Amino acid sequence: MYKRLSKWVLICTLLIYICIGFSSCLSLKQIRLFRDIPDTTKISSIQLPPFVPAIIHVGDILYVSIITTDPAATSSINAANLINTSTPVGGGSGGTNAEGYLVDSKGNITLPEVGEINVIGLTIEQAREVIKKSAAGFYKNPVVILKSKNLRITILGEVQRPGTFNVQNEKVTIIDVLAYSGDFTVYGRRDNILLMRHNDDNTISTIRFSVQDTKILKSPYYYLQDNDVLYIEPNPGKAYSSDVIFNRNLSYFSLAVGLFTTLLFLLKR
Repeated sequence: MYKRLSKWVLICTLLIYICIGFSSCLSLKQIRLFRDIPDTTKISSIQLPPFVPAIIHVGDILYVSIITTDPAATSSINAANLINTSTPVGGGSGGTNAEGYLVDSKGNITLPEVGEINVIGLTIEQAREVIKKSAAGFYKNPVVILKSKNLRITILGEVQRPGTFNVQNEKVTIIDVLAYSGDFTVYGRRDNILLMRHNDDNTISTIRFSVQDTKILKSPYYYLQDNDVLYIEPNPGKAYSSDVIFNRNLSYFSLAVGLFTTLLFLLKR
């Protein structure tokens, strides 16, 4: 009788451990990205969505540099762009971008000597041409470099380095931001990423998408915008691994089963 009971106790214990293992472990299929791309050396092409340049808003900070044959002539303009790029924001890789030219409430930036230039509602490329035209009245053959300095993307949840990233690049993709954050942790859900986007009418749009297939590469949300927020949800495995009470009870259960099995073995003898 003791032998039969001991056998069933061991079988039940083994089944419990197997169930726990299956519920907490992840398969390779769950963590792979773009798994619908064929595993072959044959080249395949994916058509990306058209990129829509962002327009300049009130409160934006712009990097404006004017280059001429006489560097001293535009030194006062270019000095305003000096920043401390070594200071990360929220764990991000970008610097604090307090310096630069602020777009005021009237949509203007004010450059030394050149004066006020209206850039509201323009793209970076359009604003560059407007600034170049204004600067040409003061400098011979000026070359204008213009960038947006306040493109901020926030990524939260199951990534290696969550935080807010200041990106000095007009064209930023979901893949870029995942790279800035150090990629997913093993517990991050690749199939249910939440994107929250701030709109000009003081509303927030939300959408969920997956990076386990190439559909996102064709989506208009592939390119991120200023103040976008990405949230990476944890998978069930994270709950099991971080549940202190569950792990403690599992240890107590394992200890009780071990003692009970030992007791049965001793009584049998």
